[in-house]
Amino acid sequence: MYKFVGLDAKDVKHIRIKSKKIIQDNGTHETDFAKAGQKIWLDPEGVKDYLDASITQRQIDRLSVRDKETIVRIIGPTMQKLGYGS
Repeated sequence: MYKFVGLDAKDVKHIRIKSKKIIQDNGTHETDFAKAGQKIWLDPEGVKDYLDASITQRQIDRLSVRDKETIVRIIGPTMQKLGYGS
């Protein structure tokens, strides 16, 4: 994103993230950290301690085959233009 807007990521001193509820493996809808909606400031190195790299795949895995097909049919061309998917 920084490259896209012509900024150098090395100049970033803090990043603000917002806690959001996600569907947990047990089906509950909870936050992984902080109160839902709370914003916290982190140094760039600290962000990786809060972000779950597997969240996207975990949410995809919860979709039915039919839901996945519908999503790809609707947004598939845009996904390809942006370099997502096969």
